[in-house]
Amino acid sequence: MPLGREVEHLYPRGPPMAYPYHIRWMTKKDIDDVATIDAASFDLPWAAPDLLHVLGKANCFGMAAQDEDRNLAGYMIYHFTHREIYLDRFAVAPGHRRRGVGLALVGQLKRKIECLRKRLCVSVPERSLAFQLLLRSCGVPAVRMKADAIEFEYKFTEPETQEVA
Repeated sequence: MPLGREVEHLYPRGPPMAYPYHIRWMTKKDIDDVATIDAASFDLPWAAPDLLHVLGKANCFGMAAQDEDRNLAGYMIYHFTHREIYLDRFAVAPGHRRRGVGLALVGQLKRKIECLRKRLCVSVPERSLAFQLLLRSCGVPAVRMKADAIEFEYKFTEPETQEVA
């Protein structure tokens, strides 16, 4: 299966192995696994009580990627405003990285944005090159630089319709 030019550089030896991941809503049962993934992914990880506090806020949601053995492979936490969806936290378990989990999570979020006709906003630290490349390969462009982060934004656009004569 040939890769698109925009992601060829990410997978110089070919596409990632096909692992079946199921994207679903995060539950309270997932919190300990999410905290473990978070601790392995960030310098300043969120503990289980922090995750529960954030997920308890209005318009804040979590989604989890589950592998075929029902192990948590990754997660994302985001919140809605009137016009935007802000991605607050995103991580993939070290043993599942570079296998399509991130692509599946971002793809799910893009489908949600298209259904709701909203805009995705993500602030990515400059040191997080892997996440920047993931967003770029998923068609989420960088739009501005801040002091210590790069802002990415994906806007829903209506497909152009061709008039029939």
